[in-house]
Amino acid sequence: MGEPDSKLLLALLEQFPIIEYTVYGFIATCGAVTRYLWDCLRDVSEFSFARFLAFIVLGIFIGNLVGNFLPKDYGHRDGVLLLTGFIVKELLEIIESKGAAGVMKFLRLAPVNEKKEDDNNGDTPNQRDENNV
Repeated sequence: MGEPDSKLLLALLEQFPIIEYTVYGFIATCGAVTRYLWDCLRDVSEFSFARFLAFIVLGIFIGNLVGNFLPKDYGHRDGVLLLTGFIVKELLEIIESKGAAGVMKFLRLAPVNEKKEDDNNGDTPNQRDENNV
């Protein structure tokens, strides 16, 4: 009797992938909310409804991001999703303190300046070494 039910569930997941995304987001959001409430209880931060909603939104995003990379038959998938939700605080702190430029630098997406100009008339480090010899 369990066989038809599992086939029905698999058919539903294939037809409506939103169910799968909802599960990934919900599990990671549980981790994110747990971390936020834990910090509030330890007096690390004060409760803010806007920040609470930010944790929920980022938990959904991170859960879907990581959940899609994990194999469906991975035994520890739910635990990994909970842990990714639990680190939402660190991601939010990076975004708050550094802004978009800090996030891009952290992810190494920001352009790297090859040539830095200073008081040496725009000479590159190699040209300065040659001039000093």
